[in-house]
Amino acid sequence: MTAPNSSPTKQPSQPHPTAGVHLAPLPAQTQWQRIAAKLQDSEHRKSEFLAQLSHELRNPLAPLSHGLILLRKHPDHAELVEQTAAMMQRQLGHVIGLIDDLLDLQRIALGKLSLKLQEVSLQDVVQGALEISAPLMQERSQQLSVSLPEAALWVRADPMRLTQVLSNLLINAAKYTAPGGQVRLRALALREQAQLELADTGAGIPADELAHIFEPYAQVRDHQNLALGGLGLGLALARQLLELHGGQISASSPGPGLGSTFCVKLPLCNPPVLNVPNGTPQAQARAPLWRILVVDDNADSADTLAAALQCCGHQALAAHDGPSALARIKDWRPQVALVDLSMPGMDGFELARQLQLLAQPAALVAMTGWGTATDRERCEKAGFAAHIVKPASMAQIEETLLQVLQVSAESKADQRAERRSTA
Repeated sequence: MTAPNSSPTKQPSQPHPTAGVHLAPLPAQTQWQRIAAKLQDSEHRKSEFLAQLSHELRNPLAPLSHGLILLRKHPDHAELVEQTAAMMQRQLGHVIGLIDDLLDLQRIALGKLSLKLQEVSLQDVVQGALEISAPLMQERSQQLSVSLPEAALWVRADPMRLTQVLSNLLINAAKYTAPGGQVRLRALALREQAQLELADTGAGIPADELAHIFEPYAQVRDHQNLALGGLGLGLALARQLLELHGGQISASSPGPGLGSTFCVKLPLCNPPVLNVPNGTPQAQARAPLWRILVVDDNADSADTLAAALQCCGHQALAAHDGPSALARIKDWRPQVALVDLSMPGMDGFELARQLQLLAQPAALVAMTGWGTATDRERCEKAGFAAHIVKPASMAQIEETLLQVLQVSAESKADQRAERRSTA
């Protein structure tokens, strides 16, 4: 029995199984297993990427090799030579594009990619991107529809880089859309942003892969057989370039086989203030003719570039090492020398130093495979007037030479005027 005025004895309450419990750290073995799994996945992705890179670089080499055989066997067949040369130019452009994408990602990662920002009409950028991508869509008989507002959408951007982004997106749409499919591009102003929407009726993207398609080297499963080549760099590069512009990119898709939509947003800006002076001279039809020395230890590279410059009407000679270049410059006195940097013995930097000691008047332009910002800074400190990354088109070479020699002529005129004023 229970005593009067007494209450039953309370049993102590049992704590919740997890109350006040601190989870122990994972065992060391589990941590090492996770690290090992990440390293294994990283190594697997690297191996896949290297295999894909090898494949993408070797693919153009076959038609380039076959093209050389055709040119040797049929040098007088004008139509065949023209077709083969055009094919070889396309394949060379593919290789250059792959290398440029790799270098661009590296420059962005190191913070060394600089943008040449200016006010640019988004309609003009779209037009440039369409000119690059339209041939592939025509080849695949795809229907392209473009909707652009009449009023210009002004954005502050590097026009070359923004064109690169949009053309990559358009080419991607063409690659992953079957022949006869549709690609739609629309631009509009949305509050203080310009918005571009690119939709296709192509392969689509699984929901679980949408979050990863902007990562470097990422490629959607089962898409490798649909695409016409690539390293999985285009979307990663597009995202990073747009972020450098203060913009963004996103992707959506109803699912595999149902197409994809990419949306690009960029901040709008005020239109540029045009100030064109009266009497501005019209651009000349072509560049002036110059005396040019090509300096490169790769004899094939030096001789073919000199021959190409001669075909453009210039006087051009080749030298295959530093000492020969010094002798040529002393005797022939070229206006400008295109100099490779990585020559054995006397490299391009030593050649520049020797010419400065001899007070030779030739302008120096570095023409090299080294193309980082550090390489450009080193060239500038060594006295080079400009820096061209190999391979370069004749138009790019002539444009650079025109700028260099105009600056050189203006500098000499200023020096003469200064001497007259102090005489």
